[in-house]
Amino acid sequence: MSRRHDIYADGGRRERERASRDIKIYLLAAAGAVGLPILMSQCSDDDVPPSPQVSSGQVYANNSFLPGAGYYHAPYHAWFPLPYNQHDARGWYRGGQWRQQPDDRDPNAVSYGGSSGSSAGSSSFTSTSKPTPEAVAQANRAASEHHASTIRRGGFGSSGSSRSFFS
Repeated sequence: MSRRHDIYADGGRRERERASRDIKIYLLAAAGAVGLPILMSQCSDDDVPPSPQVSSGQVYANNSFLPGAGYYHAPYHAWFPLPYNQHDARGWYRGGQWRQQPDDRDPNAVSYGGSSGSSAGSSSFTSTSKPTPEAVAQANRAASEHHASTIRRGGFGSSGSSRSFFS
């Protein structure tokens, strides 16, 4: 009788604490077994979409934008950092150069006064074209580099960052 009395003298508190601890361990193990694969699948490189690619066999419209490569200039069959006929104080940008006059053949060209006139004669404007193989290689390389630099990896905190509070 005294032995039975000793086991229950604390009202079963020790048994309840032990059972509670055991349940917590099982729940933690179950959460880890379920949560770890989910977390790992979120950090997988397989989920990273491929960078956009262009092809020399494809026709592209003038000013088509490719992140990292820029804007397609159909008359020049290549990508450039600014849109075709972009205007600022330097003039009008097209084909990698600043010009004094807009390309009036471009239906989207906006004239800002001064003399007007086509910079390329009387031929019609090329609003679509196929890029050169060299332009495709350069654009795909630039797009891939840009894409790789903008991928956000999952994780906790910012331990991989080189920024500090004071910079």
